[in-house]
Amino acid sequence: MIKNKKQAGFIVGGLVMMVIIMGNIIFKESPADYLNRVDRSVGTYVQERSFGDFKVKMKYKSPSYMATAQLLRSTNAQKTDFKELVESYKTSSNYVLQFENMTGGDLMKKIATSDQKYQELVNYLAFGIQEDLFLCTTTDTIPCSFAHFERNFDVAPFTNIDIGFKHDYHSLLDQDNWSILFNAERFAIGPLYFRFEAAELNENPKFSFDK
Repeated sequence: MIKNKKQAGFIVGGLVMMVIIMGNIIFKESPADYLNRVDRSVGTYVQERSFGDFKVKMKYKSPSYMATAQLLRSTNAQKTDFKELVESYKTSSNYVLQFENMTGGDLMKKIATSDQKYQELVNYLAFGIQEDLFLCTTTDTIPCSFAHFERNFDVAPFTNIDIGFKHDYHSLLDQDNWSILFNAERFAIGPLYFRFEAAELNENPKFSFDK
């Protein structure tokens, strides 16, 4: 039986603290879980377009995502390193452009019908695609400043290209939304716009790299 208001206050305060602690335990992600969640987040972090047997995806890699991925590859990751890395990635906007063959088999060989066309496709993805990518806001159209084609040497049904734009993180999230434009006329699918909503991507992951 509760005898006075002071005792009742202690009980209520204790219950609130237990709820907070249990909530952190239940909902706190590991760094790897966070990356996996982003990779699967079609409609928010990941935008996609389908064309018959092919799918084209654009994944937004936030500063937190970039820092987490880097520190997971490190052998001495610490919380302070994470915070510093997140800030260092806020001077650019980073993405992965992925082409996928939904029927399986080598993507590149399905697109290219001869050895010559295969080599032309490799050269385009390695050196030319950067000129066909733009970050579009309500006020600016920013050319791609970085593109890296990841060769998988004919062993996967997809191909990834890491791309980046010189654009400040905070000014980007000040927009209601923004798009990545891919001029994909080379693949006869016209210009593609991958739209991202700022309200869905303003994040602060709840985890630590402390040992």
